[in-house]
Amino acid sequence: KPRAQQHLLEYYIEQKVDAIVLAPMDRKTLNPYLEKASKAGIKIVIVDSPVTTDSIDCFIATDNYKAGAMGAELMVSKLNSAGPILVVGHSPDNGSERETRISTEEILKNTPCIAGVFTTNEATSDGVLHVMQDRNGTHIPFIAFDYNQKLLEGVRNKQIEALITQRPYALGFFGVRSAIELLNGKKVSKQM
Repeated sequence: KPRAQQHLLEYYIEQKVDAIVLAPMDRKTLNPYLEKASKAGIKIVIVDSPVTTDSIDCFIATDNYKAGAMGAELMVSKLNSAGPILVVGHSPDNGSERETRISTEEILKNTPCIAGVFTTNEATSDGVLHVMQDRNGTHIPFIAFDYNQKLLEGVRNKQIEALITQRPYALGFFGVRSAIELLNGKKVSKQM
């Protein structure tokens, strides 16, 4: 996927577009392309996931710290017993739904004192949902981050206590609006 974004960035730089609004698939791979676009005078607004270059005009994302705090508050309100909370995330090198399922199954099997599970994104939420659906016996609270139809069904079926969702439409809206404001010479916050 980052390779497709690389090709698109190259294309739009060659087309000399005025602005680019991008939700990057990787925090480092696209940096040279973003730097090239910036040097070409193209306004760059990054949404959802950060990059590690300073050659952007604006970054717009969910406040993950606040989202995590919301998850913690929800988890405390749903706990049935004392014990550790399993937080399931992923790195760019792993974290597919299948890998998440295998590792979560192993941890839950080998650590029966786990009191609840919190996932940090859609892929891990999907993977853990499958584990919870396959578990026979004890139910433990599961708070998931992100949203899709499978996860919503998990809430309806009482396999997930709560979903913490982002607002992707709002991220896109504010990204495009910020690009337009930049093109009109207005100042925008470097980070929103």
